[in-house]
Parts: sequence; structure tokens; C-alpha cells
Amino acid sequence: MGAAATVAALALAGVPPLALWVTKDWAMAGAGGALRVVALAGAALSAVYAGKMLAVVLGPPRPAAAAATNAGAARGETRAGTLRVPAATTAVAWTLALVAAGLGALGLPAVAARLTGLVPAPGQPVPGLGELALPGVVAVVVLVVVLARPALLEPLGRGVLARWAGLPALLTPRPWLALARAVAVLDDRVIDRGVLGVAAVGKRLARAVGRADEVVLDGAVDGVASAGRRAAADVWVLDDRLVDGGVLGLAGALRRLGGTMRRPQTGLLHHYYAQALGGLGALLVLLLLVR
Repeated sequence: MGAAATVAALALAGVPPLALWVTKDWAMAGAGGALRVVALAGAALSAVYAGKMLAVVLGPPRPAAAAATNAGAARGETRAGTLRVPAATTAVAWTLALVAAGLGALGLPAVAARLTGLVPAPGQPVPGLGELALPGVVAVVVLVVVLARPALLEPLGRGVLARWAGLPALLTPRPWLALARAVAVLDDRVIDRGVLGVAAVGKRLARAVGRADEVVLDGAVDGVASAGRRAAADVWVLDDRLVDGGVLGLAGALRRLGGTMRRPQTGLLHHYYAQALGGLGALLVLLLLVR
């Protein structure tokens, strides 16, 4: 794990031939003189950070940590005091370290000239070997100074740059912890209560809507169904007693009338003569009465 951290720190510093050595120069290719100086200063600052990290990773343990380790060893706690890095973390660290170590070759002018043809980028400036060499030399020199003479950087930690823009005050955890507490209080007292209040109102509204559905809508549906059932019964009585009774009565009267009218049709000739004489007599009486 320490070797992987060392490769990552060297890549962060911009040491050739690691990946970040050529990344910054490709990003700053074609920049002016002042911007180039700012980029070199940033590269040097990155090398300082990486050197400090390497000093912690590769240097001897601090007195407090060494005393704690010795005290644990004296109590027989050597296994518990050993830092064990998970295998997955080690694998990821080594993968990133190998990628950082291998991809730097893609930025070399000879290799980059072939790769730039794959992606059309008209007007894209390509850094030369001299532009790539200068940041690498700066990174190596700064790393050597930081690791060999760490006392040279101690005055910078106490100078104006250490207090520039109030960075120590901004980096202290106290205001952020206070902000986190305030946000937690806001979340507990305002947001959570608001959510619970909305949920309670929604639940009461749902109950009211449920009661309205049961009392009003269901009652109306049941009332309409009952009224429809009663109307159907009344219509059935009307149809059965009046309409059907009238139709059956008329049919019976017509049947009886037909039977009555069928009686004179006996097929006997003297009956027909008698009926004709009776009819003529009736007509004669009617004629005499009218005149």
C-alpha cells in the first residue's frame, strides 16, 4: 500500500514519465509567458504537497504513534495495533498507480503525434519536448528539496502565505461543525416537522374523503338503486295489471264477439232466408220510425 501511495504521490508531483507530467503541459500548450509561469508555480506547489505526503509515508513514525505502538506491544496487543488495509483497497490503489505510471507515455510527442490524428482537433497546439522537460525538472528538484531539506519549508508555514485569504480559519472544522449542527436542527425541527405535518393533514383529509365517500356517494348510489328497484316493481304491476289485463280483456271480448258472429253461419239455407227476412223487417221498421 505504501508503494502504491508513493507512485500516486510522484504522479501528483508531475515526475516524468508519470501521467500528470504531460497532462498539465498539454492543457497549457500554447499559453502565454505569464500563464506559463503560473502553471510552473502550480506544478511546484503540487510537488511540495506530494513531497510532504511522501515524507509522512516513507519517514519514520512520529513519537506519539511510536509510543502508542510500544505501549500496545508491552501489553501484548501487537496484532490489534497493526493497521490492516483491506485487499480491495490495495487492489484499487495499485490499479490507479499502474494507470498513472503507464498513461504518461501517451503524451510524449512521438506517441501523441499519432494519437491526435484519431480525434479531429484542428488548431490544437502540441507541446514540444522542451516544454515537457521543464515542468518535470521543476517537480524533481522540488521533491528532492522537500525530502532532503524539509527544514527549508518550515518558514513558509509561519509566513504570510500560510495565512493568505484566511485559509487556516476556513480549514478549521469548527465553523463547519456548527453549520452541520444548524442544518441538523433545521432538518429535525423544520423539515421533519413540516413533512410530518403534511402527512398528518393528508391522513385527515383522506379520512374525511373516505367518510364522504361512505356517507354521501355510497348513500346516493344505494338510494338510486332502491328507487330504481321500487320504480321497476311499480312498472311491473302497471304492466301486469293494466296493460296485460287490457290486452287480455280486449282479446276475450273479440273472441266472444267472433263466437257470437259465428253462430248464424250454420250452413242451412232456410236459416239464411230467415236471417234475411229478419234483417229486412228490421230495416223496414227503422225506415218507418225515421219517416
